[in-house]
Amino acid sequence: MFSSLAISFDTDAAVEDVIAAGARILVVLVLSLFVLWLIQRLVTPLLRVTIREQMTSESEAEVRKRIETLSHVIYRTALVVIIAIAIVTILPEFGLQAGPLIAGLGLFGLAVGF
Repeated sequence: MFSSLAISFDTDAAVEDVIAAGARILVVLVLSLFVLWLIQRLVTPLLRVTIREQMTSESEAEVRKRIETLSHVIYRTALVVIIAIAIVTILPEFGLQAGPLIAGLGLFGLAVGF
Protein backbone atom coordinates (compact mmCIF):
# COMPACT_ATOMS: atom_id res chain seq x y z
CA MET A 1 0.00 0.00 0.00
CA PHE A 2 2.71 2.51 0.94
CA SER A 3 5.21 1.31 -1.65
CA SER A 4 3.54 3.47 -4.30
CA LEU A 5 4.14 6.57 -2.17
CA ALA A 6 7.88 6.04 -1.91
CA ILE A 7 9.94 9.08 -2.80
CA SER A 8 13.30 8.60 -4.36
CA PHE A 9 15.98 10.95 -3.08
CA ASP A 10 19.40 11.27 -4.66
CA THR A 11 21.76 12.21 -1.85
CA ASP A 12 24.74 12.71 -4.16
CA ALA A 13 22.88 15.33 -6.20
CA ALA A 14 21.66 17.00 -3.02
CA VAL A 15 25.19 17.23 -1.62
CA GLU A 16 26.44 18.64 -4.93
CA ASP A 17 23.66 21.26 -4.89
CA VAL A 18 24.49 22.28 -1.33
CA ILE A 19 28.19 22.57 -2.13
CA ALA A 20 27.49 24.61 -5.28
CA ALA A 21 25.11 26.95 -3.46
CA GLY A 22 27.59 27.33 -0.60
CA ALA A 23 30.36 28.16 -3.05
CA ARG A 24 28.22 30.83 -4.72
CA ILE A 25 27.33 32.34 -1.35
CA LEU A 26 30.99 32.32 -0.34
CA VAL A 27 31.97 34.09 -3.57
CA VAL A 28 29.35 36.80 -2.97
CA LEU A 29 30.52 37.31 0.62
CA VAL A 30 34.22 37.43 -0.32
CA LEU A 31 33.56 39.91 -3.13
CA SER A 32 31.45 42.06 -0.80
CA LEU A 33 34.18 42.14 1.83
CA PHE A 34 36.81 42.94 -0.80
CA VAL A 35 34.78 45.85 -2.17
CA LEU A 36 34.24 47.20 1.35
CA TRP A 37 37.95 46.92 2.08
CA LEU A 38 38.76 48.69 -1.18
CA ILE A 39 36.32 51.51 -0.48
CA GLN A 40 37.71 51.93 3.02
CA ARG A 41 41.27 52.13 1.68
CA LEU A 42 40.48 54.56 -1.15
CA VAL A 43 37.86 56.96 0.23
CA THR A 44 39.91 58.67 2.93
CA PRO A 45 43.00 59.43 0.79
CA LEU A 46 40.86 60.70 -2.07
CA LEU A 47 38.84 62.90 0.26
CA ARG A 48 41.99 64.14 1.93
CA VAL A 49 43.38 65.42 -1.37
CA THR A 50 40.09 66.89 -2.56
CA ILE A 51 39.13 68.63 0.66
CA ARG A 52 42.57 70.05 1.34
CA GLU A 53 42.54 71.67 -2.10
CA GLN A 54 39.12 73.21 -1.48
CA MET A 55 39.66 74.29 2.13
CA THR A 56 43.02 76.03 1.94
CA SER A 57 41.90 78.90 4.18
CA GLU A 58 40.51 76.66 6.95
CA SER A 59 42.45 75.38 9.94
CA GLU A 60 43.96 71.89 9.94
CA ALA A 61 41.54 70.75 12.67
CA GLU A 62 38.52 71.75 10.59
CA VAL A 63 39.91 70.00 7.52
CA ARG A 64 40.58 66.84 9.52
CA LYS A 65 37.06 66.85 11.01
CA ARG A 66 35.52 67.31 7.56
CA ILE A 67 37.57 64.44 6.13
CA GLU A 68 36.63 62.11 8.99
CA THR A 69 32.95 62.99 8.76
CA LEU A 70 32.68 62.58 5.00
CA SER A 71 34.70 59.38 4.89
CA HIS A 72 32.55 57.89 7.66
CA VAL A 73 29.32 58.84 5.85
CA ILE A 74 30.54 57.47 2.51
CA TYR A 75 31.79 54.23 4.06
CA ARG A 76 28.56 53.62 6.01
CA THR A 77 26.45 54.34 2.93
CA ALA A 78 28.56 51.95 0.85
CA LEU A 79 28.30 49.35 3.63
CA VAL A 80 24.50 49.47 3.62
CA VAL A 81 24.30 49.34 -0.18
CA ILE A 82 26.75 46.43 -0.44
CA ILE A 83 24.99 44.47 2.30
CA ALA A 84 21.64 45.00 0.56
CA ILE A 85 23.07 43.86 -2.78
CA ALA A 86 24.71 40.83 -1.16
CA ILE A 87 21.46 39.81 0.56
CA VAL A 88 19.46 40.17 -2.65
CA THR A 89 22.11 38.14 -4.48
CA ILE A 90 22.20 35.39 -1.84
CA LEU A 91 18.43 35.00 -1.35
CA PRO A 92 17.87 32.90 -4.50
CA GLU A 93 20.39 30.37 -3.19
CA PHE A 94 17.91 29.63 -0.40
CA GLY A 95 15.00 29.37 -2.85
CA LEU A 96 13.58 32.82 -2.10
CA GLN A 97 12.71 35.16 -4.95
CA ALA A 98 14.30 38.60 -4.70
CA GLY A 99 11.99 40.33 -7.19
CA PRO A 100 8.94 40.63 -4.91
CA LEU A 101 11.18 41.80 -2.07
CA ILE A 102 12.68 44.55 -4.20
CA ALA A 103 9.22 45.60 -5.42
CA GLY A 104 7.90 45.68 -1.86
CA LEU A 105 10.83 47.77 -0.67
CA GLY A 106 10.27 50.16 -3.56
CA LEU A 107 6.63 50.61 -2.61
CA PHE A 108 7.61 51.05 1.03
CA GLY A 109 10.10 53.74 -0.01
CA LEU A 110 7.42 55.54 -1.96
CA ALA A 111 5.03 55.39 0.98
CA VAL A 112 7.65 56.78 3.36
CA GLY A 113 8.58 59.49 0.83
CA PHE A 114 5.06 60.84 0.78
